[in-house]
Amino acid sequence: MSMDKLTIRQKLYLIFGILILFFVGNGAYSVYSLSQVNDTTMRIATEHLRGVLTVADSTSELASYRQCEYAAVTATTVPERVRAILETKKIGDQIDIKLDAIEPGLSGDAADTFQSLRTEWTNYRKETDEVMNLARTHQRDAAINESSKSVAAETQSVSAATEEQSASMDEVAEASRKLADLAGSLQESTAQFQI
Repeated sequence: MSMDKLTIRQKLYLIFGILILFFVGNGAYSVYSLSQVNDTTMRIATEHLRGVLTVADSTSELASYRQCEYAAVTATTVPERVRAILETKKIGDQIDIKLDAIEPGLSGDAADTFQSLRTEWTNYRKETDEVMNLARTHQRDAAINESSKSVAAETQSVSAATEEQSASMDEVAEASRKLADLAGSLQESTAQFQI
């Protein structure tokens, strides 16, 4: 069938039919793409965001842990020392619980990095327990010396692993922002072609 043999009405129907098919196809593709972006965004929000928030919270708890540890070692009275030791243990247990909650949701490099963080934290807690035992037995000077020697290296390792984890979470957040921008531009494109 040649275009010359078609009437003007048939040509208009053909052109509008092709345009309608194009718009319907574009709309279907846009809906599919938005669905994919939504799925990815939901995965980031449910899996990765929780980890980012937990790491941020754990970082502040780690600072509190260090403060209690210092208070236990430098306490001048037995009640102050006991209170600080108990608070240190409580905060350490809370950090362990949060780390246990993060671990199942990780895979690949993030899991490896997290495992090294977890190992460093466990070593750090063992060292802290030794310092607390020295503080309990009123060997304050030995506790301070032991604390300053062994804990400094562990603190650096834990901080480095935390920074690595935070950097990978920042990459996830950046990818999420890019996906959100892409979804916005895709939605704007879809809005232009609404029938």
